[in-house]
Amino acid sequence: MPPTERPPRRSLLGGRRPPPRPQPLEDDPLAHAFPMRRGLPAFVFSAAFHAALLVLLATISFAVVHRDERINVKLREDIASDLDDSQGAPSLHEIAGSLHPVTTAPRAAGSVTGPSTAPAVASVRAPEMPRIAGIGPSIGQSPGTLDVPLSVGGGGLAGGSIGGGGFGDVLGGLRKVGIDLVLVIDTTDSMQSVLEDVKREVRAFIGDLQQMVPASRVAVVAYRDKGDEYVTKWVDFSFHTEKVQNFVAGLRCDGGGDYPEAVKAGVQAAIRELSWRKTARRILIVIGGSPPHKEDIPELTQLVRTFKEKNNGAVGAIDVTDRLHVEYEHADWVAHGSKGEFHASPTPEFYREVSDSLGDMAHQGGGEIVRLGENKALLREVMALTFGTRWRVEMAKYMDRLQ
Repeated sequence: MPPTERPPRRSLLGGRRPPPRPQPLEDDPLAHAFPMRRGLPAFVFSAAFHAALLVLLATISFAVVHRDERINVKLREDIASDLDDSQGAPSLHEIAGSLHPVTTAPRAAGSVTGPSTAPAVASVRAPEMPRIAGIGPSIGQSPGTLDVPLSVGGGGLAGGSIGGGGFGDVLGGLRKVGIDLVLVIDTTDSMQSVLEDVKREVRAFIGDLQQMVPASRVAVVAYRDKGDEYVTKWVDFSFHTEKVQNFVAGLRCDGGGDYPEAVKAGVQAAIRELSWRKTARRILIVIGGSPPHKEDIPELTQLVRTFKEKNNGAVGAIDVTDRLHVEYEHADWVAHGSKGEFHASPTPEFYREVSDSLGDMAHQGGGEIVRLGENKALLREVMALTFGTRWRVEMAKYMDRLQ
């Protein structure tokens, strides 16, 4: 007999019994951790949990980035302070060694545009000329070499006469070490027109100099004589044009009653008081129209000789007596009615004392003297004296601002 079907069990309340509640799966890792109904509440909880986790991670990441930024700023400050420290202290007895005279056998000079074809210089690499539009290769990456012989006579105070090399060799070598150039200027009464030239052109001069050799610094020493308002005063080396320009703008010419002036005091202040860099090429140029006191000449000679031999330095001079003579005679011609065409008389013989004394000083200091005529621009002559009078054509493209 077939078994009788069992009627479905009913609940005590008379309805059907609800189906059994589903059990959580054994492999659900959150089943026991969150024993709540899975659904909207769980989703909300999960979203809040992950949002909090993201916020925490973002906070950690921001702290790391902020730390990196602080480190970068500190490094930049250290670099800036190291640059300032590199200027050094006054150092008459330093022995710097970037440029050393080398004695070589006589040989035929090459052309001014490139190296000689002689075997003695066959290994010299001719570098590319620097770009006119910018400042050329960066410091430390410049072409050229400093292992070249130096000589006086048109070779320049900065690099000397480079046997068979060209102007590019001079610039390439100087860009590796930089230039410290000081102008030692007579500011007695007769020098007013010369000082006005310096005031007018000093900004362009520094700009042109730093275009050729970016690591160039300029200083100025003004000198008069004993009994005047001052004997010497100066502005130290600086890369900043404004610092030097402001000092020059404040100078005026006065004093200097007797003929000789305190040339030795000006040169001594330049050598001993300024902060020369140890490895830079050191250049000192005297701009004067009067001789030094005779009793000062032996010590002055020793100063410039030591500067050349032990301090990697070179001394040159600009003799302005020709210009001063023409200006004096022109003023006298105007005072007497300006009759007829003006013609200056030959430069008086007593001015030869200035040329002889400044020329001997320059020779002892490893440089040369340039006579400034009435139609020559002062700071163009300073630039030519710095790099070499033989390179006037090559330098012309850099000195278009100097009139």
